[in-house]
Amino acid sequence: WGQEAILGYAAVLPCQRLYDWLFSTLKATRHIAADNPYKAFIDQYADPRNHRMTQVLESLLNRHAAAQGSVLPPELVARAQ
Repeated sequence: WGQEAILGYAAVLPCQRLYDWLFSTLKATRHIAADNPYKAFIDQYADPRNHRMTQVLESLLNRHAAAQGSVLPPELVARAQ
């Protein structure tokens, strides 16, 4: 599980970050009707507690990458920070 789990976390992180931004923005700028079938989904991803989980996941991946050493070219690492 060790390596596969890290790769799975890395694979879902971009979507997680997009959902955090998208649904927070949607909820802040639009009225979401109570009978909207996606309301629970929007509320979940707009919730700051969900954003905290995204930060925890990012931290986990950053610590793992630091422990493994960078395999990316230095210029790409610099751009990512």
